[in-house]
Amino acid sequence: MAKDYTQIMDAPYAILTQFQRDFSFENPGILKFLVGAVTGEPQHNMDWNLSLNKLQDTDYEVVMKMTLAAKIKEETLYMVEAQYGAIVRVNPKNENMTNPILSAEVPSHLYPFIRAIIAKAVADGGYPPLLLPPIDFHGHFVQRMQELEKEQANKDNSNGVAATAGGDKPKPSAGKAAKPNKTTGKSTGKNQKLN
Repeated sequence: MAKDYTQIMDAPYAILTQFQRDFSFENPGILKFLVGAVTGEPQHNMDWNLSLNKLQDTDYEVVMKMTLAAKIKEETLYMVEAQYGAIVRVNPKNENMTNPILSAEVPSHLYPFIRAIIAKAVADGGYPPLLLPPIDFHGHFVQRMQELEKEQANKDNSNGVAATAGGDKPKPSAGKAAKPNKTTGKSTGKNQKLN
């Protein structure tokens, strides 16, 4: 395996390797698009999710999956599905930060790569250049943690546990930082025109 730069540089984490896991591009509408049988601006649906898997000790696999579909009215032009991942080593000193590292920091690093893969596929498919919008992975992570806190508070209240102001915040889920399994998020760009 790669040299452990988390120890050498005292970094919170290190990306040991990156890889493309899966890719699919379907182009059913290209002929109608090229001959002008369909006209107008394409509408895009874009969804993404993350898969987090513990490999060993402080090594994790993070895989980002993105799906994108472009339509003009009811006519599907193209569909793209890509999975891009990394193997990440978290510095044992930062083990308490594993969840934010894997759910916010690493996806922010991976997104430009998967974005470039999708943009190239769309251009190679015969369409004008496509630039996917930025995604605020840190914001998504904070929002998800707030949702989990509310769920935990509601669960505690329904079980008769009194909520205390200023007390300890509920943990998102037992062992989540030590053993992440899956986290998902969706972009807000559903049915959005992309340049």
